[in-house]
Amino acid sequence: MTSIQWLTMAHVINQSFQLKEHVTTPLMQDNEGNFHLFLGDIGMFSYQSGINAASFVSSERKNTLSGIFFENFVADELAAKGHSLFYWKGKSSSELEFIVESDNKLYPIDVKKGKGTLNSLEKFSNHNKFECAIKVSKNNYGYDVDQKLLTVPFYFFPFVAKDLADGKHL
Repeated sequence: MTSIQWLTMAHVINQSFQLKEHVTTPLMQDNEGNFHLFLGDIGMFSYQSGINAASFVSSERKNTLSGIFFENFVADELAAKGHSLFYWKGKSSSELEFIVESDNKLYPIDVKKGKGTLNSLEKFSNHNKFECAIKVSKNNYGYDVDQKLLTVPFYFFPFVAKDLADGKHL
């Protein structure tokens, strides 16, 4: 057993595996060499960074780690609901933080600390069909029918993760 496997089994970290450009179901890791690691508890992330957790959500000043803080939050919520973690990396610098399979349908998830653009989602849709894309951010709840894009604020994401785990359509 490797140290990463041990830490994952102990729920200290969550491991997310890379998917190829064209995603097929069921989701399975393509290569054990390509993965991301997330701390299994957002409090551990805050403590280990040495930064007051309130600064991650404060609008008064920019925190350079806030992007990964929010990605870690989403990873923890998905893992807590029983989802295996996968991310998608396309050609060039295209990347979606998470791909979730629910009821044999794909749900790409893009995590944005601010408004952000959705260039990676557009590139993902060139090669893959998906039920609904999810953008998790500080923005208000909304749905764009043309893009099949559900925008949810961070505080609401645990409910979305639960619905996906239960196979409910969004």
